[in-house]
Amino acid sequence: MEDVSKYADIIGLPHPEPKTRRRMPDADRAAQFASFAALPHPGQDDPPEE
Repeated sequence: MEDVSKYADIIGLPHPEPKTRRRMPDADRAAQFASFAALPHPGQDDPPEE
């Protein structure tokens, strides 16, 4: 596991909210990235290692 102690000062902070525009609804965000689901993922079609 990676050492995350260098991030201890920001762990637990609230996620920043945009001040100039509304957040995109989850359904719209999912639709925006849905086309990437058709792309092969790294290792998806690789033969199993022996």
